[in-house]
Amino acid sequence: MSKRKILAALRKKNIEPISITYERGCPTPIGYADGWELEFSERIEELIYDLNPKIELDTFMEFDSLREVLDWVDTLPALAKDAA
Repeated sequence: MSKRKILAALRKKNIEPISITYERGCPTPIGYADGWELEFSERIEELIYDLNPKIELDTFMEFDSLREVLDWVDTLPALAKDAA
């Protein structure tokens, strides 16, 4: 259900991810953590950077919660339908 919300929010911006996964028990320096992992193509990263260089976007993004992901997606610019 949450994955669908993330995908719907990204599609409203014409951004197609390579993958959206929820990882449980990922090792971190302070212990194990759960969270969302989103992967994007380099082309998407470049298009978004060209529109707004201040946006934080890597080809691989990690978030602790669904709310954090959706808030971040809200900050992204919408891409032209034929851009990606």
